[in-house]
Amino acid sequence: MAIHLINQQYQASHAVRLVAEGDTVIVTKEQIAVDVIAALADRNVSVALLTGTSPEASDNSARAACKVISEDDWVRYTTSDESVISWG
Repeated sequence: MAIHLINQQYQASHAVRLVAEGDTVIVTKEQIAVDVIAALADRNVSVALLTGTSPEASDNSARAACKVISEDDWVRYTTSDESVISWG
């Protein structure tokens, strides 16, 4: 299992090509979450949204469709024994 961190919208399309079954994708913006969830709908992956990074709750469907994590959770994910891939 790998952890994919996606901070920029334009990187999402590149990242999803390398996401494998069982991976976790952490995104920092709700629109990125919407795009990633749609692109990975046919794969068994976990998508998480880092709370506090989207100033506006513009798309509640993104929050409903993925796990919302705290900064403490983010630290646990990124310092785990799993491979961490940052997509900027």
